[in-house]
Amino acid sequence: MALTRRGAVVTNDGGLPNESTLKLGLKHLDDYIVKKRNFYMPKVVGNDYQNYMMLGYYRNPLNFVFFNEALIVCSVFSFGNDAAWKDGVSVDEIFKKTCYLSELLKREEVIKNRFTPTNRTYFDQVVEFMESQRLVTTKDGNLTLKSTGEGLLLMMGSIVWPMIDTYYVVLLYTMTLVKQKNILDANFPKDVQWMAETLFIEGKL
Repeated sequence: MALTRRGAVVTNDGGLPNESTLKLGLKHLDDYIVKKRNFYMPKVVGNDYQNYMMLGYYRNPLNFVFFNEALIVCSVFSFGNDAAWKDGVSVDEIFKKTCYLSELLKREEVIKNRFTPTNRTYFDQVVEFMESQRLVTTKDGNLTLKSTGEGLLLMMGSIVWPMIDTYYVVLLYTMTLVKQKNILDANFPKDVQWMAETLFIEGKL
């Protein structure tokens, strides 16, 4: 239902992975996941959360269906949990942040319509759709997330947050190169990964 309401065409030959492909894919992820009570979760050894981050890099073929809504969700959460769920956030401010994220992540997903500062109409249409799906509510120019759609909202957020975190960590680490100019190119990805893992363990990602 959530897919068809968003215009996604779901067929047997629509390019989505079948049961055999899913089993094979899960087999390849043996080193990163564990199965508990029919749920797959990242494997954690001691205090090593590297698998959480590794799994965040994998892309679901359905991401594009929810991508624009995910940008809105992450924009709302950037104002804090209380504002997102209780107090509400100015729709105008959400629009500005969503356009910023849309531009930042424009190379991450191939989609037909994008949020831009010159196309407020499309943004308003998506917000109206989310309201019709009982995901958000708007009143007096403010938007609040609805608990009735919490599961789907958090799923949407999980689509975009790893991308935002990656851009943030790379930028943060790049700023340290102003004082450290002897970093080898070959070590750059490893050093960025180390910083990301450290921030994750500290609860900052």
